[in-house]
Amino acid sequence: GSGVASLWNPIAAFFLQAAVLFAIWGMLVATPARMFRFAASPSPGEAEAVLEGDLRNEAPTFPRQMLIEQASRRVMQISTETHVIVESSRLPGHYLDASVDPLDHGFKVRITKGDPLDGDWARFKMSRWGRSFASFESVRLPGHYLDASGERLLGFRSGRVKVRLSEVEGDASPASSIWATFHLHGAGGGPGVFHVESARLPRHYLNATGEKMLRGTRVCLAKENPAQGDWAKFSIQEVDPALGGGRPTITPVAFSAKESLGKRLRAVLGNQVWLWTAMAISLNCFVTSGISFLWQNTVENVWGFDNGWSYFLFIFST
Repeated sequence: GSGVASLWNPIAAFFLQAAVLFAIWGMLVATPARMFRFAASPSPGEAEAVLEGDLRNEAPTFPRQMLIEQASRRVMQISTETHVIVESSRLPGHYLDASVDPLDHGFKVRITKGDPLDGDWARFKMSRWGRSFASFESVRLPGHYLDASGERLLGFRSGRVKVRLSEVEGDASPASSIWATFHLHGAGGGPGVFHVESARLPRHYLNATGEKMLRGTRVCLAKENPAQGDWAKFSIQEVDPALGGGRPTITPVAFSAKESLGKRLRAVLGNQVWLWTAMAISLNCFVTSGISFLWQNTVENVWGFDNGWSYFLFIFST
């Protein structure tokens, strides 16, 4: 009788904990594709220090190393391979060009104006896996992939980094090479238009600078807001070989912009750290609610404390 009448506090505690629980699970289900990038955002000064340290040492600092390794493990299985051309939205008619000019331990990559179907200078074999990860292998230079080198361009203080074509050693999969992995974000402005972000250097996007070189224009990775302007927008178009030896046709590449609830839930369940953390919190919520119920009845019925005092003692002991 009197015990049941005084249960409003444990019931309120239960609903509060349930709300927290559902909020946690809702967050997990809503953003599985970015789970490995939930690290807190550093201040501008800290970010620059981390970036410069990574560029000097090539070995990313913790926790970035952990995040990179996790991202690499998640994308080991290549799902599709297609031949594509990559056109700059900032410079219409200019395409990503695999140059035969040497650069460091690889070859130069630039943006050049021309017919992308005349020869193989502008063609890349795009390997896709996961939801929106990809690598770009030059058709002109087989075995050489677009490389987020991590080397800062001389004379620039705005976070610009070199891009080149580098060779994947042996028979290794490009999906296991974080420097060759890029994350494609839909950029709007039509089908097949993306921001191309480096997986090795998060928040660094492929940049059509428009700066003239001896041949073509410079391309690099820039740590800037891709939504400001069209410098980071690229139209990726699939090249379909024509029957009978005619001119190939090109169609925009399409990635699914949305994930179904089932896919998102499977992504959560497939991540052991998040899964067991959420389950532990869930168990704690329900066990705490049960203890609250038993405590409330015991304290009031046996010791004679009133409702407010008993709940205060429960919170203090918890």
